[in-house]
Amino acid sequence: MSTQNVSRCLTLIVLALLAARLAWAEEPQEGKVLSIDKDSITILDKVEGDNDSYVIDAATKITRAGKPAKWSDVQVGDRVKITVAAGGAKGKMVAKEISALPPE
Repeated sequence: MSTQNVSRCLTLIVLALLAARLAWAEEPQEGKVLSIDKDSITILDKVEGDNDSYVIDAATKITRAGKPAKWSDVQVGDRVKITVAAGGAKGKMVAKEISALPPE
């Protein structure tokens, strides 16, 4: 295989990985809030069954029961949908939007 063909293959692989990451970043992650810190949230992922942590920043949009809310309105035990911002800082998942509902 020539150097040019290898280069093309590597480029295609990188583009495919970037596209997959962007597609995943926009798909909301659902789960139950396990812990809350001043700048992060950890949830029990409803689909995968593992714990996922997300960074919260000033740009994170927060709603509770469909209404605008503050970070302090989100509580442990709440059900949430989190949309992740593409290209998180230092490999961390940054929450772009959090939609919270009270526990069932």
